[in-house]
Amino acid sequence: MVPEKISNPISYRVIIMIIVAVIIIHFIINYSLDSKERNFMILFITVTNPLVSGITSVFIGFRYSMTNVFTRAYVSLGIGLICVGIGELLYFFYDNVFGINPFPSFADVFFVMFYPFVLTHLIINLKFFKPKYSKKIIVWLTSFPFIYITTFSLFYEHTDNLETAITFGYVVPSSICLALAVVGTNLFRQGTIGAAWFILLIGMISISSADVWYSYLETSDHYSLEHPVNILWYAGYWVVTYALIKHKTAL
Repeated sequence: MVPEKISNPISYRVIIMIIVAVIIIHFIINYSLDSKERNFMILFITVTNPLVSGITSVFIGFRYSMTNVFTRAYVSLGIGLICVGIGELLYFFYDNVFGINPFPSFADVFFVMFYPFVLTHLIINLKFFKPKYSKKIIVWLTSFPFIYITTFSLFYEHTDNLETAITFGYVVPSSICLALAVVGTNLFRQGTIGAAWFILLIGMISISSADVWYSYLETSDHYSLEHPVNILWYAGYWVVTYALIKHKTAL
C-alpha cells in the first residue's frame, strides 16, 4: 500500500537558502566573534538545532491518535533528535567547562542513540505501507551498508578499542538508516509524502555524513570548530525540520 500520487512539490529555494544561511553562520561564528561570543553561539546553535527538529517531530506525531503509525514514527524520530541535543550540551560541557576530551565520552551515548530511534521511524513507516520489495531493492538493502562500512574501514585509522567501538557505533547504523531512507524515498516518490521523504533523505545524508566524517577526524586529531563538517550538521537539522514541516502540510 503506497500513498496515491498527489502533488506536493519541493521548494528547492528553501534548501538553497538553508545551505547559504548555514555557510554564512559558520563563517560568522569562526571569523567574526571573540572566543566568549563564539562559545555561546556554538552552544546555542548546536543544542537548539536538533532540539527544534525533535520538538517539531514530536508535535507532528501527537497530531494523530496514539494508534496511528505517524504518531509512533514521528515521536520516535523526535526522541532521537532530542537525544542529539542532550549530547551536544554534554559535549560542550566536556570541552569548554571541564576541559576533558569530548571524544569518546558519555555524550557519545546520546549521539549514538539517535540512530536506533531513526531506524524505528523508518521501519514503522515502511512496515505500515507494506510496499513490495523488488530484487533491486533487496540487493540495495544488503549491499549498500556493506560497501559503506567497508569503504570507511579502508580509510579508518585504528586507535584504541573504545574509540573504534564508538566510531562504528555511528558508521553501522547510519549505513542502514541511509539504505532504508533511500528505499522509502523511491517507494513514496509519487505519493503524498514523497517530497517529505526525499527532503528527509537529504537531511539524513547530511547528518550521517557529518557523524562519520567527524569520527574519522577525531581519531586522526584533525577536527576543529572551523572545519566544514560543522556545516553539514547545521544544514542537516534545518533540512530535517523542513522535511517535517513538509510532512505536516502534506497530510
